Amino acid sequence: MLDAVKARAGGPGHSPASPQVPMALWLYATIDAVGSARALARLCESHAAYQWICGAVSMNYHTVGFSD
Repeated sequence: MLDAVKARAGGPGHSPASPQVPMALWLYATIDAVGSARALARLCESHAAYQWICGAVSMNYHTVGFSD
């Protein structure tokens, strides 16, 4: 399943986050009653628990799912 989620050599950008990371973020955000991708992205920058889930992967509102 994860074989399709890879960067292509010679193409722009970097490898996308594992699909499990946004899913874990949304599950945790649901517990905190966060329903906005932009609010979730802000939490990924400022809240320790969300930063821990992200690891070293940068997240923005496009990365965590749908835009508002």
